[in-house]
Amino acid sequence: MDTLPSQPVAETGTSWKGFLVVLAIVTVVLIGSCLFRVRLRDVLVSDSPDGAHRMIVRERARHIDRNFHVVLVDLVTGNERVIFTSEDQSPTNSHERFVWSGNSSKVALVGDRYYVIPEATLENGEIVFLMYDLKSETLKCNSEYERGYQRIPAQLAIEVFGRDSLLKGNPF
Repeated sequence: MDTLPSQPVAETGTSWKGFLVVLAIVTVVLIGSCLFRVRLRDVLVSDSPDGAHRMIVRERARHIDRNFHVVLVDLVTGNERVIFTSEDQSPTNSHERFVWSGNSSKVALVGDRYYVIPEATLENGEIVFLMYDLKSETLKCNSEYERGYQRIPAQLAIEVFGRDSLLKGNPF
């Protein structure tokens, strides 16, 4: 009986299996990066009266609570930096605004729902969440979670920003 020289047997499907494994891994990584990537969006933007600075509330995607950054932008140089990062705050806020001092040296973040000390509430029901002094680069914050900052009681905020700026009627 004649014997044929042995031929290597082609392993059909082996290269496909490797390709499918790699494809599955890449797919899982891409889907995971989309699901777990921190998405940020600017929810509030305000320019200073002198046009030199911009304040931004940049919010992370909401899940159970609200987390956000307060960002200061120098409109002359284009530099931006995070001056504050919140701990858990109320996800049900319906409005907030920045209030600037007349000379653009100070700015306050005011809104309707934050977890703050009782002294932060204005007569109209709004809450003074934080105040930033651009000249001294100091931040005061009324969050009950942020204990490392000096406070800015509502009455002091009225003295700094003026009654008309802070108490714009009933905002609700």
